[in-house]
Amino acid sequence: MPKSLRVDVAVVGSGPAGATAALHLARQDARVLLVGRHRKRAISIGEGLPPAAQPLLETLGLWERFLAGGHLPSYGNRSAWGAAELTDTDFIFSPYGHGWHLNRRAFDAMFVDAARDSGAVLACATHVKWESAGAGGVLRLRDTTKEMVIHADALLDCSGRAAVVAQRLGARRIHEDKLVAISVLHTPGIPGDADATTMVEAQPEGWWYTALLPQGRRIFVYLTDGDLPGVRAVRDLEHWLTRLRQTEHIRRLHQQFQYQPLVGPEIFAAGSSLLHPPGGEHWLAAGDAAISADPLSSQGIITAISTGHRAAMAIAGAMDGDPHAVDSYLSAVGQLARHYLTERAKYYAAEQRWATSPFWRRRAVNVRP
Repeated sequence: MPKSLRVDVAVVGSGPAGATAALHLARQDARVLLVGRHRKRAISIGEGLPPAAQPLLETLGLWERFLAGGHLPSYGNRSAWGAAELTDTDFIFSPYGHGWHLNRRAFDAMFVDAARDSGAVLACATHVKWESAGAGGVLRLRDTTKEMVIHADALLDCSGRAAVVAQRLGARRIHEDKLVAISVLHTPGIPGDADATTMVEAQPEGWWYTALLPQGRRIFVYLTDGDLPGVRAVRDLEHWLTRLRQTEHIRRLHQQFQYQPLVGPEIFAAGSSLLHPPGGEHWLAAGDAAISADPLSSQGIITAISTGHRAAMAIAGAMDGDPHAVDSYLSAVGQLARHYLTERAKYYAAEQRWATSPFWRRRAVNVRP
């Protein structure tokens, strides 16, 4: 790849949002650069995909590719939320059938491969910098060995919660909470675990979820606020296991199949946050960069794909001379954010057993009308 490049659109971030955007733009014959990162974490949260993802993948022409990806069907959720007993919520009534537990690396690679197949150029970088210039800007990419200069008419920031371009351009991240996810990937000591639901269990200082993954592995995740006492200690595996043993349903499943830790604990930011504004002169944000969703919503991946697609259509429309395309996108993101926060408040309000504990009291305060 040359050290200098001219493109129509530079997309920073090669996750589902960025790769979806690059795919759509490349299919519109735009010259697209998709910028990914070298570093990959051993664990990814957000391995679940609800049934409603199917029409999005069909619209993108990726459904058959997805079905060939070795993902594990998921037939519903089981939750101890608002009561000690587990309640089952089956996907049987969904018009799209069951959901999926993802092979996340294969899932993300599917989007990137599709974007490249459609003509997007892929680059990797450890540092990015966008400078507005005339009717567009200059994107400077750097890794350990080289630097590239990209001249682009527009930029899409799909770099996740960090929103590395947008925040440097003056956009602010508005945090609704301080939720973190502390995750450990496990392998079973005893074979036979076939529970393909997602299990959620509320606890006094947060909540847990677990899901079976392809290749017989299972993820166990503890979610709490990162500033609460004891969170730092839970980064230690023995402390994390001690906290897991305080659960009821998660603990039983963990013990039944004698699950053994494989990777972790790894800690992730998991709170709800919004970017303000989610766009500016010659740039837009999509995916987690625009709206970061609580894992409880199971909407993170769908939101990433949807906003990535919408942002790409907005940029394509603007390049075709539509004066309303960008404003329509910004309005849609604002509406999506308001709806998400309302639904989030309802979910947390349904758990009243520990109303005086710091974790749950904070969410009671944040309930919105």
